[in-house]
Amino acid sequence: MPTLFLREPHGMWKAIHPGATPTTLLGPESPVEPAAPVDSSACVLTRWRGHAEWAVVVPPATRVIVNETPVTTGLRLLCHRDALRVAGGPPVFFSTEEPARVEPFEGAAEPLHCPRCRTEIVAGDAVVRCPACGLLHHQREERPCWTYAPTCAGCDQPTDPQAGPQWSPEDL
Repeated sequence: MPTLFLREPHGMWKAIHPGATPTTLLGPESPVEPAAPVDSSACVLTRWRGHAEWAVVVPPATRVIVNETPVTTGLRLLCHRDALRVAGGPPVFFSTEEPARVEPFEGAAEPLHCPRCRTEIVAGDAVVRCPACGLLHHQREERPCWTYAPTCAGCDQPTDPQAGPQWSPEDL
């Protein structure tokens, strides 16, 4: 799930999680405030054909700039930390950072072991895949390997479920 960062009037950054469905970037219910009225019929943020990539789809009459380059083809794939300006409005930053979440393990062809407790992870186990390095950790009541320590067993990704995004536009 991507995140859009918008600067609020008091100067703080607001994180918006558009979800897995296309999100209109212009219009009455959109998170982006354009500098001037525009036709918002098709300017959307969407997952590109069901893949992990995200794209902004831009109608011909709308001006969208990504990282100071105008989108002239009607479509632009987005990357982590891209800066978007829609219709001359304020900058909006795009992030692909995913929060850590507990999911059932579907199994693997080769045995996998938890880097924290060193026991095998089997199909059906509740696990967390580190959003930074991809390591799988157990996360169930009797074996809370993900939240056992303040960071992932393989990198410095915080394991606190309330930690929020690790990147924000303030880091630029």
